[in-house]
Amino acid sequence: MLTLDDSNERATLLKSEEWTRIEVRRLGGLDTVLRKVYRTPSRLRWRTFLLPSRASREFHALKAAFDAGLPCVEPISFLETRRFACVASSEVVSSYVPGRSLKAVLAAGLPSRTRRKTCVQLGELLRRLHESGILWMSAMPRNIVLCESGLEAMVACDFPYGLSFRKSIVNRKRALVDLYSMAFSKSRLEDFSESDRRAFLIAYCRGDRASCRSLWTALTARTKCRQTIATTIMHSGVGVLIPAASKLASIFTRRRVVSAGEPTSNTR
Repeated sequence: MLTLDDSNERATLLKSEEWTRIEVRRLGGLDTVLRKVYRTPSRLRWRTFLLPSRASREFHALKAAFDAGLPCVEPISFLETRRFACVASSEVVSSYVPGRSLKAVLAAGLPSRTRRKTCVQLGELLRRLHESGILWMSAMPRNIVLCESGLEAMVACDFPYGLSFRKSIVNRKRALVDLYSMAFSKSRLEDFSESDRRAFLIAYCRGDRASCRSLWTALTARTKCRQTIATTIMHSGVGVLIPAASKLASIFTRRRVVSAGEPTSNTR
């Protein structure tokens, strides 16, 4: 079992907020890894009663994507601490991929041909995730890393609200959550032009123009309010299958650690 106590080296802090701490560190002589710690304020813990922790959801979504051969960071382990079946804190460890975020690369400017190719790669990546039954829930350009090897190496990261379903979610309403947040929300207008969004959507639809038109209509008509309602429902766990009786014991366990090498059937 890999534990964070294996390292005596100082961590490089990337983010520190009330709810989240993210750092890069080296564990027991292994490659550099990324550690994320999610804290739940005591006043809000009741909202997590009997629900999976953020680290658990991220770990299982990443594991499902990684096991399916999709380009994403490799999950290593997660840990969660509960109080009376409510999540007090959780943390997830994954591989660290050096590079630049897609948002930063787009903001810096790209030749039109390269920009179109990048949008096509982005659409294909999201399609592969959805075909594998993975709802990202944090699909944004800032959560795509372009590895230092170049634009060909596009890796998905940051899955704190990720969900894994048994079947493909392509052509399902829940897929709109990712498509909208990736390229069609108001804040994405500064990242993508209309032609960028069309290239992205055509790639996602594998060239199916009818499907592309249908999705375009739904996404351009989608409001921020509707998106917020949909994401809130998914974040809260409404509509997600209740764990089987055999899994309830882990929810009541005060402290639980799981590594990628252990069986982690948590598919919804």
